[in-house]
Amino acid sequence: MSTPIQDTINFQLRADTVVVSDTVKVIVYINALVTADTTESALRLDIKRALASFLDTSWQINGIERASDDSGYEKVSMRATARVNESENYNLENRAKAVSRQGLQLGSVEVDSTVPAPMLEAAEKKLRAEILTKAKEEAAELAEITGRAYRVGQVNFQNQGDPMMRKAAVASTSNMAYGSGFNGGGAGDGGEESLANAQKVSLAANIVLSVIV
Repeated sequence: MSTPIQDTINFQLRADTVVVSDTVKVIVYINALVTADTTESALRLDIKRALASFLDTSWQINGIERASDDSGYEKVSMRATARVNESENYNLENRAKAVSRQGLQLGSVEVDSTVPAPMLEAAEKKLRAEILTKAKEEAAELAEITGRAYRVGQVNFQNQGDPMMRKAAVASTSNMAYGSGFNGGGAGDGGEESLANAQKVSLAANIVLSVIV
């Protein structure tokens, strides 16, 4: 007696890719000493000029805090962030000090070389399409083997619920560094090919193929 062919077939598919970014996020902490009548717009303009001398790019300024000083001036602290090409990621602390002046100090500089979230989300979208294509191919091959038509009845992508959980899941597959985040020339001279920053993204899905009655 032959074994009956199943009406549903369950299996898992997986797809992987490596996302490469040639940019880094730069965070600089700023301290200023201004007169009490200095408006915030004037302060921002002054700071943006200094930041443009540091790295000529689009900066976002946030976290501005002002506090009165015994001398009659105000102490102002804030943080500025920008995304730049990795070729700019060299000697940043000294470059920040070079454009600082009395009353306006570009202090500590931090660099975040993780791949931007939009690039990871785009990679996940492509992986979903890749898995769906594979599932359809599996259904077609199964039909040839069994002589019965199958369709993709259900696709459950893993780690696709809570956005924070999805972000954590992606990060957990990406702990291995593929690049240093530093341009090979060291001083932005293009002396060597850029290593760039890369992150592996993996996606799995539980597939259910259902027979077409």
